[in-house]
Amino acid sequence: MFKNYISVAWRNIIRHKLYAFINVFGLAIGLTACMLIILVIRHETSYDNFVPNANNIYRMEATGNIPGRDPFDTATYVGPTKELLPQDYPEVLEVLRITQRGGNVVQAGETFEQQIDYVDTNLFKVFQLEMVEGTRDSAFASLSNVVLSETTARKYLGNAPYLGREIVVNHIYERTHIVSGVIRDIPDNSHMDMEFMIPHDRQVYEANNFGGASDLERWNGLPFFVYVLLQDGVSIEPMEKTINAWVDRYFPAEVSALVNIPGSELWTPRFVQVPNIHLFSPAQGGMKPPGSITTLLSFGAIAAMILLIACINFMNLATARSTLRTREVAVRKVMGAARGQLFAQFETESMVFTIVSLLLAIVMTRSVLPFFNEYTNLAVPFSLILDPVTFSNVLALTLFVGLGAGLHPALMLSSVRPARVLAANQSGGSANSKLRVSLVILQFAISAVLIISTAIIYLQTDFARSRELGYDTGNTILVRGLTDPQVASSQESFKDRVIQLPGVTEVALSSQAPGDGNGSGISMRVPGEADRVVIFYQAVDYDFFNLYDVGPVAGRLFAEEFASDVFYSQTVPGYEDVTEDAIIPQQIGAVINVSAARRLGFENPEESVGLTVRRGREDSIEITVVGVIPDILFSDPRATFQPEMYFLSPQEYGTLNVVYRADDPEALALQIDALWTEMFPGVRPFRNYLDENIAQSFEFETIMGQLLAIFSGLAMLVAAMGLFGLSSFTVARRTREIGIRKVLGASSVNIIKLLMRQMSIPVIVANLVAWPIVWYVASEWLNTFVYRIDLPVYFIGVSVMSILITLFIAWGTIGGHALRVSRTNPIHALRYE
Repeated sequence: MFKNYISVAWRNIIRHKLYAFINVFGLAIGLTACMLIILVIRHETSYDNFVPNANNIYRMEATGNIPGRDPFDTATYVGPTKELLPQDYPEVLEVLRITQRGGNVVQAGETFEQQIDYVDTNLFKVFQLEMVEGTRDSAFASLSNVVLSETTARKYLGNAPYLGREIVVNHIYERTHIVSGVIRDIPDNSHMDMEFMIPHDRQVYEANNFGGASDLERWNGLPFFVYVLLQDGVSIEPMEKTINAWVDRYFPAEVSALVNIPGSELWTPRFVQVPNIHLFSPAQGGMKPPGSITTLLSFGAIAAMILLIACINFMNLATARSTLRTREVAVRKVMGAARGQLFAQFETESMVFTIVSLLLAIVMTRSVLPFFNEYTNLAVPFSLILDPVTFSNVLALTLFVGLGAGLHPALMLSSVRPARVLAANQSGGSANSKLRVSLVILQFAISAVLIISTAIIYLQTDFARSRELGYDTGNTILVRGLTDPQVASSQESFKDRVIQLPGVTEVALSSQAPGDGNGSGISMRVPGEADRVVIFYQAVDYDFFNLYDVGPVAGRLFAEEFASDVFYSQTVPGYEDVTEDAIIPQQIGAVINVSAARRLGFENPEESVGLTVRRGREDSIEITVVGVIPDILFSDPRATFQPEMYFLSPQEYGTLNVVYRADDPEALALQIDALWTEMFPGVRPFRNYLDENIAQSFEFETIMGQLLAIFSGLAMLVAAMGLFGLSSFTVARRTREIGIRKVLGASSVNIIKLLMRQMSIPVIVANLVAWPIVWYVASEWLNTFVYRIDLPVYFIGVSVMSILITLFIAWGTIGGHALRVSRTNPIHALRYE
């Protein structure tokens, strides 16, 4: 019996090729979209599942509440947790600190940039990473040991074995390290990114924190990824309830006094279970960019919409064709077929269509996945489809689609009454026309939602990108890495050589580049104010403001004739052995922006010029405001204007800003690289363009918009295919009506207008249904932006655009059929059927 069902289904596919193609290809597109999303969801939700005991490991994060700045979530916490947490919480087995800093590896006479992972020696007690060479117990027996990933070991040392081999590392100072272990490369689906691990060395931290406490002991900074390993079966909840009081107990009073809030409010701690870090942690600044459960749900919903449209196509075409199969069903019932057998027959046909579509979808998924990964910066392997959970989800989806899409046609056809059909000597009526119209409305409503959403995302992203930043982002190259020990002492010489290159018009040094974001703040006391004020700061040179065409609104900019403008500190070459009091002058000049002037209590920027504030130990350093500039976004272009102070601080210059007028920027960039290599042999240059730096702030929205556009296009394609098949059938069924209309005097234009007008009504209704849905979703999404488009103004335009696009698709699909039938001789039309 079942074999007969299959053969009948296959004959129907062969006999009605257009119908079969639309159903199979439409379902395949929908299944491909769903399979891509299933693979992505499975990949994203499998993060860190390979870590033994992962459910007992928590990352200690913080919400920062620095006065004068919006709260921010960070993936790091303070250093003293290592010794103090186990003292007061017996359930804590281990506390691990990791920090990542740039350094250089010197190998075979060549220098490579390398991210260095400084770790506590209990790393492998917390994360039992798989060792390829060496043992976990002896990996960090000495401060000169280094543990590498397989790929990194192969990069620097060639072929195995690697144990005992030397590798020279330049980080703060140059040291030869001995390879004591090699780990299997950490899988891509992990929040961790470690490949070059060195144990913490107090000498490194003391060299970086001259005159103050080491990062290992400091409470006024968040330098470490802190992981807490709990005993088996112990809940984190009791610890979470008391952790704020614990922080306040140990937090230094002098640090709290700087910001006038308790330590638990300045750095509010929280614990995130390792398997939840990727998708559910709100923190930024992790080892890898976080995922987004909201994004996964959004794309899952979009894929479901595309599949729903494909299923609607199947139902529409099946119910339309059912009028042609009622005579077949009636004859089968007269011959003794039971309703259950007929129901099984039509459900089997639906499953055959779906299985063929699934096979095609697997091929399509395999073909497009590499491009999808490249587009989204993911690394989802196709082999993941063989994962039992993924495979079972795909099969369940196929079964649901096959049975669900064929359910209504099967119920309808199996309920046909033979006497009524055979006595009337006709194939059936149009009882399901209202259902088909409703389904068409649903299809185009979904398409309209996707079209309008895509347009709003694009408009908002473009609006945010083109926001007035206060400076020109074009024709600027950013040369990085000037804090490297081999480069720092020659920054000015390098700058002087670059300005001489053909096509270069201006150069300037700074600690950060525009668009990098700025989280560095200093606490200062304002005369007459009881509370201290926190203002963000950046280091710039004399030419920086001129390069970005920023002039003062009050006072002056930095000038070489004012020696007190320059701010020295411990890391200036030649000052390493001098005490802090001898290095830092007691009076320093600074330039502030308008927001900083307001933060200091001055609505009129001119009134702030000459103001002296105090900072440093016992407020011993006087900072005099010499000038005020307009608010400009040298930090994150998505952020609000924040109070900022600018110093002439040569020891902090890390970036050379190069403005050019050359027609070939890549050629100029290569000249800069050649100059760098000449002056700093062995140190690899790193650079990028300012406009690229700014654009990175909107990378997420850009990818979202592009993918939404792709999915919207797929939805429209599937809807158009279904409408094409349905309109073909509808026009064919109305051939006699059209013939009679032509005999009574209707022209071809009249016939085409009639058919298009009737098809336009459900499309317009679909848009009316879509508008309130998109309005609500768009309003909620735009509320996440400080600077956003005026939704009512733009919504009208994109809604009109949506109607025009959907009408154009509807007219295009039915127009060809209408034109062909309208030109048919009425004699042939009246002989139809």
